[in-house]
Amino acid sequence: MTRSQGATSPIGDLSQEPDWGCRRPSWLPTGEPPTLSTSPEGGMMSSILSWRRIALALALLVAAAGIVALRSSPGADAQQPGGPLTFVFSNLLRTPSNGHLVMAELGEVDGVLGIACTGAVPRTGTMIPGQVVTQLGFTDTRLRIMRNDGAAITGTVRINCVIEFSAIADAQATADRLGVALNGG
Repeated sequence: MTRSQGATSPIGDLSQEPDWGCRRPSWLPTGEPPTLSTSPEGGMMSSILSWRRIALALALLVAAAGIVALRSSPGADAQQPGGPLTFVFSNLLRTPSNGHLVMAELGEVDGVLGIACTGAVPRTGTMIPGQVVTQLGFTDTRLRIMRNDGAAITGTVRINCVIEFSAIADAQATADRLGVALNGG
């Protein structure tokens, strides 16, 4: 016997929904496609946007962001704020006395942020500047120049210094002036 001939299952007729003595829950799907309706009060459902409106709004937003980005970027001729400037001074001729040397032309007053020096020449003999300790002061820079074995050097040596200047407007002029002073000019 088939269903079309009126067969019933042990739980009842399957062609109709069971009646359990209560209402059907509203969240339970009924098998019909959902429909969108607008409320007469003009609620949320009344302002459904089409894909064309969404695309137009997105295009306008992108255009506005592009205009803001172009207006906020500085022009090619505008001066960019610079950071610290670093200069290298090589083969500075210095004569420490008992390993001590004061370079009065280099201090924090001159816009120097940091300085580090190393030995350059001579590379042989008993006067090799193997250790150079640098101390930046407010008005000068103090160096301690020693041999590899820790003995203080008294005599003429050449050193290399890396100097970092603050981002002052005339850092290049200051570096040039100090270069002349450091090289004994």
